[in-house]
Amino acid sequence: MLFLNFIKWDASKLSGLTLFSLFTTIIMIAVGSIVRVTGHGLGCPDWPLCYGQAIPPLADYSAWIEFSHRAIGVIVGIEFVLILLLVIKYYSHIKILLFVAVLANVLFVVQVVLGGIHVILEIPPVTGWIHTGNALLLVGLVSVIFSLANSITPVNLLI
Repeated sequence: MLFLNFIKWDASKLSGLTLFSLFTTIIMIAVGSIVRVTGHGLGCPDWPLCYGQAIPPLADYSAWIEFSHRAIGVIVGIEFVLILLLVIKYYSHIKILLFVAVLANVLFVVQVVLGGIHVILEIPPVTGWIHTGNALLLVGLVSVIFSLANSITPVNLLI
């Protein structure tokens, strides 16, 4: 937990981070919808790279539309890990909160893999439905974490 000490975070930050993560997760779903509706789902035809590169070619706007969805996903992934670290450090005595935070991170990894499968299989509808359904589960889990974070006492305030 040295990282959390370095950035001067404490238990009080969980609520704000979770609310922000809820917002960015919804943005990620909205951008994913834009990617799908505009037909840019194969803007990056490979995965996890885009045209074999970490960053797509500057001139390919279709790739950038798809890449924006992936980039927001990286931000959401970092947020989920930070949420889990805060829960482990300050709320591990609340088993349901710990379970939901771990489950959210596991389902996020599943989400990334589903996104990759969706691209590799050239965006068939069934993988899109599963990918979207899992994204909605993530919104629900982050909402539960936010609710719990606002209704319980972290361990550092119990002492």
